[in-house]
Amino acid sequence: MSSSQLPLVPPFVAITKATEPTASPLGVDVQVLKWHLKVTVPAVVVALIALLVAYRAYTNHKRTGRWFG
Repeated sequence: MSSSQLPLVPPFVAITKATEPTASPLGVDVQVLKWHLKVTVPAVVVALIALLVAYRAYTNHKRTGRWFG
């Protein structure tokens, strides 16, 4: 192999090496924690709000006999 040729490296190997997990004190990857903050936490908040709305609708329906209005 001449010095002008570069060894071929699959893209995923290069990406994996470029994004080595950064160790955190908890032993959990920081990237995973960031993903959960971005995705899981808002999803749980939306689910709780939906449950609250459904509960309010149900209790109002029991009291008034009507759904939403």
